[in-house]
Parts: sequence; C-alpha cells; structure tokens
Amino acid sequence: MKKIVSIIFTISILISTLIFPVTAKSAELRYGDYKYKVVNNEVEITDYVGKSKKLSIPEQIDGKIVTTIGYLCFGSSNKYITSVTIPDTVTVIKEEAFWQTNIKSVLIGKNVKTIENRAFAWNLKLKKITVKKGNKYFSSQKGVLYNKKKTKLIQYPLGNKRKKYAISKYTKTINKYAFAYGEYPQQIVFNKKLNKIDKNAFYANSGIKSLKLNKKLKSIGQSAFENCHALKKIYLPENIRQIGFMAFCKCTKLSKLIFKGNKKLRLNGDVFEGCYKLKKVTVPKVKTSCGGTFMNCLKIKEIKIPKNIKTIFSSDFLGCRSLKTVTIPRNVNKIERHAFGYYYYERTYKYKGFTIKGYKGTAAEKYAKKNGFKFIALD
Repeated sequence: MKKIVSIIFTISILISTLIFPVTAKSAELRYGDYKYKVVNNEVEITDYVGKSKKLSIPEQIDGKIVTTIGYLCFGSSNKYITSVTIPDTVTVIKEEAFWQTNIKSVLIGKNVKTIENRAFAWNLKLKKITVKKGNKYFSSQKGVLYNKKKTKLIQYPLGNKRKKYAISKYTKTINKYAFAYGEYPQQIVFNKKLNKIDKNAFYANSGIKSLKLNKKLKSIGQSAFENCHALKKIYLPENIRQIGFMAFCKCTKLSKLIFKGNKKLRLNGDVFEGCYKLKKVTVPKVKTSCGGTFMNCLKIKEIKIPKNIKTIFSSDFLGCRSLKTVTIPRNVNKIERHAFGYYYYERTYKYKGFTIKGYKGTAAEKYAKKNGFKFIALD
C-alpha cells in the first residue's frame, strides 16, 4: 500500500511539473555594488549599495541581460547618486525605483516600455529627465517626462526651479504624483485638451499658487491637490464630472473659490476639508456627494445657496465654527445629517446659538426642529 501511495505521489509531482513549469528564479545575488535576482534568465536589479555619484547601470550581469530596475532599487538610502544612465537593455522601471534620491538627471534608454507610478517621485534635486531617441513609449519636453505622444504627463523634475510651466498642448492626463512634493513651478498653464488630473498628482506641492483649469477637464482624482499650502485661488470648470476624496483637503491658504458644479457632478467626500482661509462659499450643484465638502473650514461665515440646489449633503459644513446662521431658500428639499450646526470631537456636538432662517413647512424648518436649532421664519 505504501509503495502504491509513493508511486502516485511521484507521478503527481511529475504531472504538476509538466503542467506548471518552475519559473527560473534565484535568491538575491551580488555583483559588485549591485544586488540582483534572476527571473526567467533575465536580471532584475534590486538594490545598489555603492557610493558612486554618476551611475551607468550595466547592460549585463554574469552574462545575463539586465531588463528590470526593481521596486525601491535606488530609493532614499542612495543619497550619493546624482545622475543615472539607464541602458538600452532595460524595459521595466518599477514603482518607486528612484524614490526620494538626490539624482539631478536621468537618461532613459530607448527600450524602456514600462515606468510604474512614483518611479522618480519626491526627487527634489532632479532637474531633467531625458529619453533616448528611438524609444517608442516615452519622450521628454524641456526635461519633463511624457509618454510618446505627450498625451500623458508622467513626471515633472522637481529640482527644476522654473516659476512657470506650460503643459504640452497634446496632454490629456496628468499622472499620479507628477508634481507631488515639489516647490516648483509656481504657475502652471493648463492646455485646452486636459481632461483628467490623476490622484495625488500635485499632492503636497508647495509651489503652485493658483489654478485655472480648462473647460474640458472632467475628472480630478483623490488627494490631487491635498496639502498644497501655497494655493490661494481656484477656478473649477462647470463641466467637471468627478472630484475625488479630499482633492483639495488642507489647502490652508485657499481664500478664493469659483465652483458652480453641475447636474452630472459627483463629489467623493471631504473635497475642501480643512481649507481654513475660506470665508464665503457658494454651495455647488452636484448629482451625488459623499458629504463633508467644506468640513472644518473654520473661517466660513457665510454660505450662498443658489436656486438650483435641492440637497445639502451630510456633514457638508460640519466643524465650520464661524458659521453662526444659515439662510435656506425654498428650493432646498433635503438637508442631510449634521449638514451644519455641528462639530466633531470624538463624537458629534451641536454649536450653541446656531440659527436657521427659512420658510415654514420646508426642509429648513424640519432640520431646525429635528436638531433643536433656533428657526426664524421668512414667510
């Protein structure tokens, strides 16, 4: 019986080997100052432990072609590197491969076809990214990395101290983290074709001071401009369809906002949360909202509610401590939970003396009575 079981087990191993061939993969190896691994008989560099300032990545290691620069390969620990030349054998640069290094310039080889998110992000000394002629997937313009047709802006070199930058006229998308963490430029000229700003695209950028976005823009991603502390003015086009969670959260100097919204717009929550300098806002028209739009905007004293507004969403003005009174027009037929008159500290509390002005029998009176706020009838 034991022999039969042993034979069956051996046969099953042989069958599984034939059906699922073992991938040629080795443990981490060492070649000079490089650590690497072999995958499918090709080299992926996983780390660099040397102290060279100018680095030319080898085309081969131990007779095998170098095709991949791995995740965090030249990450923040490699403070010595100032320039990197990527050979023509490399086809893939993985996520955060050069994250937060001190490199000043990068030359991308002609066969690179994949550059993952944040590959060159948070490099405050990076002045230019150039691409070798013949590359079918990427290009550069004035040191800025784009895809080949320039329809996507991939990475702005954060060490380039130009005050003004005009995005390529062909660009439709600004990539994730493209301008994140930078101090420059202070002004960006957005082209007429731009229709998407991806999430975190300008996260914690401390240079940009104003935004005037084009009419064709349809989508702003999650945290796209979060923590942009220099941003003072924003103009958002009326045709925009979606604004992501915390898109403009904690833009602490934002004092002027032109934002009408539209009947197709979706807000994904807390869009302008913590914009402390805003004093007066107009409630935008939206199709759906996750609420919290102006939450913790501490200096808002007045809100204007246009005639086309039907709903004030949950927590839209939660924590707006300077907002003492609101006037609700007849057209508002729904006011969701904690829309205003409340703040949050471990649990939700009411502001004392909060007053609602509105019309009898409307959502304004119902909200005031339900929450115990003073109601002044305008009839």
